[in-house]
Amino acid sequence: MSHHILSRYLLDNPSMVRDVPVLELGCGPGLTGLVAARLTSHPGRVVLTDHCHLVLGELVPRSIQHNFPNSDRPKCAYLHWGSDLPAFQQKYGRFDVILGADVIYWTEYVEPLLQTVSELLSAKPSSCFLTIYEERYLKAPDTTVPEMLNVAHKYNLTCSSISLDNNPEYQEARKQEKCDFKLYIFKHKS
Repeated sequence: MSHHILSRYLLDNPSMVRDVPVLELGCGPGLTGLVAARLTSHPGRVVLTDHCHLVLGELVPRSIQHNFPNSDRPKCAYLHWGSDLPAFQQKYGRFDVILGADVIYWTEYVEPLLQTVSELLSAKPSSCFLTIYEERYLKAPDTTVPEMLNVAHKYNLTCSSISLDNNPEYQEARKQEKCDFKLYIFKHKS
């Protein structure tokens, strides 16, 4: 559901991705990145990434080809968070918007994720990392969000939450799921 909620957020705020380079981290089937590519005037400036070669070898390329039959289409690339970032940046550049739907489910992934964001997010004041986090264990203490805030500080990033109250996908998910979703926006400290 996270991908649907973040995609709806982009559909409701298309100017965020309209004419900027966009990176999706942990794309899975690529829904959020494909929505961003549909909303931009330059789909070729959207890069969908994952660390799973199976996803990148078949699923995502097929979705891209099906949804973008012409030559200006999003790219897909392998990216292991925190690794080979200078080489990735040299090939693809920096991004004004980075997206991540349900990419944080273990605290040990927070640091490499935010290191990747810090290094690949452009320095423009409007540049941001949007991530939706699924709170799966409402009865147990969740240490992931406090860890995100600590690590964000380490990488000179600010973090704030965005209300999802008007997001119909969020409302539907809340009816069906026994969890909650939080949308966070990270930016470089100014």
